[in-house]
Amino acid sequence: MKVATKRLENCQTEMIIEVEPERVEEAMRKAARAISQQAKIPGFRPGKAPYHVVLQTFGRQTVLEEALEDLGQELYSQALDEARIDPYGPGKLVNIQWEPLVLTFHVPMPPEIDLGDYRRLRLDVPPVEVTDEEVEKELEEARKAHAVWIPVDREAQTGDQVVFQFTFADEEGSPETSETVLGEDSTLLPGLAEKLVGMRAGETRAFEVTFPEDWGNEELAGQTRTMTVTVQEVKERELPDLDELPALMGDFQDLEALKAHFRSRLLQAKEKERDRELIDKALTILTEQAKISYPDFMLEDAVDDILADHDSILRRQGFTLDDYLRVLHIEREAYRQQQKPEAEQRLRRTLVLTKLAELEKLAVEDQEVQAEADAQAQSSGNPEMMRQLYQMPEVRRYLRNQLLVEKVQQRVLEIVTGRAPELPAEEHAETTIAEEPSGEPAGGAE
Repeated sequence: MKVATKRLENCQTEMIIEVEPERVEEAMRKAARAISQQAKIPGFRPGKAPYHVVLQTFGRQTVLEEALEDLGQELYSQALDEARIDPYGPGKLVNIQWEPLVLTFHVPMPPEIDLGDYRRLRLDVPPVEVTDEEVEKELEEARKAHAVWIPVDREAQTGDQVVFQFTFADEEGSPETSETVLGEDSTLLPGLAEKLVGMRAGETRAFEVTFPEDWGNEELAGQTRTMTVTVQEVKERELPDLDELPALMGDFQDLEALKAHFRSRLLQAKEKERDRELIDKALTILTEQAKISYPDFMLEDAVDDILADHDSILRRQGFTLDDYLRVLHIEREAYRQQQKPEAEQRLRRTLVLTKLAELEKLAVEDQEVQAEADAQAQSSGNPEMMRQLYQMPEVRRYLRNQLLVEKVQQRVLEIVTGRAPELPAEEHAETTIAEEPSGEPAGGAE
């Protein structure tokens, strides 16, 4: 067997395998025996027809194609070893020359990412500040959170809490009871709050309401119905005095200490948001400047991931992606093509993150994964169930990946603000953010 290789674009290697005739002949005889066992050949019992009879009956090309079914994978694996090629995903058979037998494979190789002198990137860090007005707004929100509702004998106003019963015309059964804060409840049927304004406890009114097209109940979506409402209670919010807030909110010495707490919390939130924007901007610049090449299947896998995400979101709403495409009269392949720009952007950024982890020698240790799993389990509603969930290998891999992404993002922030530590001289284990290619083993061929 002779193996010749040539490097192609898009991280592929062309591997040409020329097979010696003796090996082809041996594989054909084996294939002929299998054919004679499965097919009826007049005058012979299953498996007893001579080789030349099988060739005459089915033709040399048919036997040769049958032989290649088993021989092809064997040749591919052997050729990879001889050429010392470590494929990044399943290879693809792109051409067959039958006489003599020559097979041409395209073998995907690992992606190549050149970030250039990425450590020289610097970004301006805009200052953040918290205004007195923002602190006062936090105080008012805290007063609302600790308010009590007091029944009042007057017409309902915006901001009041209204408890009411309602029925729809032509519906049997007891009235349903609901309550809402007028002007604040975003889940209320649109237009209903305005109709409740001005009603008093004990008052009943009937009016028409129209349900939105995206209403959760499909039977009511888009329908106009007559609704009868009886107000049971009208309550107004009684806010605590500002001086009462420190004790209501916790162990704060006085109002000034509570204000300082709010100011600090707001400042941390603004700094965190600013840092997120800096990281995103830096990664965008690094991705645009990077020289990146990757095998074609990685982009197709990235598109598949987006389609799977879209399908998952739609299924939570009772639909599928195919349902959605039928409504829009879009062919699935056309929809795939529409997603390619976003898929490529995601893939390129993931590859940049992976390369940064490698260059910065960042990794996540087992104890870090365990600590994060324990923390998340403890903060959940069912710690024992979550601990069992975090023992699953795929869940731990996902958690490890998330922790590594966070480390890389933090390092990017340190780089662009000039605070990155010096890189250690010693080698570190290779780190990968992108998932291993799914599907067939890396040594396989299509």
